[in-house]
Amino acid sequence: MIWKVLQAIVLFATAGLVLAARFSDSLGLGGVPYLIVATGLGITMLLMYRSPLSLVVIAILTILVSLPEATLQHNGLDRDMLLAFAIAVLSLPVIRRFTS
Repeated sequence: MIWKVLQAIVLFATAGLVLAARFSDSLGLGGVPYLIVATGLGITMLLMYRSPLSLVVIAILTILVSLPEATLQHNGLDRDMLLAFAIAVLSLPVIRRFTS
């Protein structure tokens, strides 16, 4: 029980908030704190019972999304595409579970 609580806190503080803040910025919503926290909690709940491989993929995507724009452009990466890939990794298992 304690392990899941600690895992939820770590996921929320790292991947949940970073991805939620970047996603709200890309939508042009700015820094609305309630929206960022609510989206971060949603992302955290989607990540709680995932395999270690998907957690590693989300961690890598979170690091890539957090890089400065100049670094992303130098490496030929687009922040919006990275966010779309992160959303796909988060939501496709849920969609597959509901449709089958």
